[in-house]
Amino acid sequence: MIINKKGFVKTVEAIIASLIILVFVAYIIPANVRTVVEDSSGVLKSLSENLEFRHCVVTYNITCVDSYIKQFLPPEYGSNYKFIVTKDPTKVPDGIPVLKVINENTYITTDETIHDEYIVRLYYWKETP
Repeated sequence: MIINKKGFVKTVEAIIASLIILVFVAYIIPANVRTVVEDSSGVLKSLSENLEFRHCVVTYNITCVDSYIKQFLPPEYGSNYKFIVTKDPTKVPDGIPVLKVINENTYITTDETIHDEYIVRLYYWKETP
């Protein structure tokens, strides 16, 4: 049986290269991906059913929206939150920490006949020690 040495070396080289790529993908790339550790507490889901909160959103009363969020946000988050009321789906508030941020979104319309949509985005996080 005759073995072509050049073909055998190319095959071994391809297997080694595949293993190096597999190790890179398995260990290095996932280390850079952010993950959410906690689930959201459903603050905006419960608030979106509140007619007074909806009125605050459609009248763009930020102080009123803030007071409702403070009432419904779990106490362990304290004042570690940011929110935005907008019509632009790509807009995000400034000053949000990079890791372990919980994000909630809800769409609120004025009523069934006039479809003027507002997006409320809420970001909150726990203080890191």
